[in-house]
Amino acid sequence: MKILNFPTAVPDRFVIFDLEYLADRHLYDRYRRTDPDPASCRWPFRRVVSVSAMSVSVNDGVWEVDDFRSFINPDERENVRAFFDWMIERPMHRAVTWSGAAEDLPILKTAALEFGFPLPRQLRQNERDRLGFLHLDLSLIMKAGSGTHVHQLELAVRLGLPAKMAGSAGQVPHLVAENNFKKIGFIVPRQHLWPRFEVVI
Repeated sequence: MKILNFPTAVPDRFVIFDLEYLADRHLYDRYRRTDPDPASCRWPFRRVVSVSAMSVSVNDGVWEVDDFRSFINPDERENVRAFFDWMIERPMHRAVTWSGAAEDLPILKTAALEFGFPLPRQLRQNERDRLGFLHLDLSLIMKAGSGTHVHQLELAVRLGLPAKMAGSAGQVPHLVAENNFKKIGFIVPRQHLWPRFEVVI
C-alpha cells in the first residue's frame, strides 16, 4: 500500500491592496450641469492616484511577504494598468481589502470600463464569490451585518497597532497639487504598517 505524505496545511495566498484617489471636479461639474438635484461627489467621479499592494503567503500560521509595491503615477490609466498586470500574475491569490467593496472595487471596475482593461479574476463578481472566495472585505467581516462602518485606523488604535506613521491620506490632494508623487509612495504603504516596499513611478 502506497502512503501519501500530505503537507499539514496548504499555503494560503493573498493580495492585500488599497487605493488613494482624488475627485475629478471637471467631471463632477459636468454632472451637476445636467442634474438639477445632484448627489454629492461619489465614487464615479474619483480618479486613482496610487495603488499599494502586497502579496503574502500563509503556511501553518506563518506569514511571508512575497512582494510589496506602490503604483503611483499622475496618469490614472497607467496606475490601473500596472496594478491589473501585477494582479493577473497572481491568479490564485485571494484579494483582501478594508471597505474595498464599497469604493475601491467600484472605482477600479469603472476605470476598467473607461480604459478597456480586462479585470483580474479576483475583481470579477460571480455566484461562487458570495462567500468571499476571490475577494475578502475585512470591514464587512468585522461589522458582521451591522450598519456601522469604521475606519481601519480606529481598529488599529483599539488593538494597539501603529498606523499613520508617515502621514495620512488627507495629505494626498496637497501632494498631488505639488506634483510630489514620490512622497505619496512613502505615505501610502506606511499606513499599512510595512516598512519595506518598492515604489513604481
